[in-house]
Amino acid sequence: MRRLGLGFVMAASIGGAAVAQQPLVLNNTQDLFFAPTTFAQMSADLAKATQGAAGPTYFNTAQESRKRLVANFTTQSRPLDAAELDYIQKYASRMGKPNYAKAFTHAFLFKADGQDHWLPVQNGVAEFFPKEVKDGEAITLYLLESGGAKKGAAWTWTYLVEDYKTPKK
Repeated sequence: MRRLGLGFVMAASIGGAAVAQQPLVLNNTQDLFFAPTTFAQMSADLAKATQGAAGPTYFNTAQESRKRLVANFTTQSRPLDAAELDYIQKYASRMGKPNYAKAFTHAFLFKADGQDHWLPVQNGVAEFFPKEVKDGEAITLYLLESGGAKKGAAWTWTYLVEDYKTPKK
């Protein structure tokens, strides 16, 4: 195991009385917890969920919707802007884990299906990119499909990168 994801799962005690949040450790079994998808499918699902909603400017899934997909890594990154940081903070607070938002400061450019996707990546995960991933390499991304914010008439969906897996070499 090389990284510790900062996502959380609920764990009940054996006695059944206490419930606590425990760190989700991502390892070779993460495929069991993250459903396969594409960017197009995630966007369609979120668009359907917000269809007909009058006036909201912020939407989150109110659950941890974990997805995985293959995308090409690029070495390009940029700091998250104020609106992106605000959305992640709102999402984390709504999910009951406000400190989670502090794990994100940068977005990385990934390419899939002929489109560019700037995705916020946890700092603890991003630090492994230079050591493990080459520019243009296809990797599996493990994402939280969190929702998005409305800018004008269009939604900007946010997918938070929890982890990744490189192809076996």
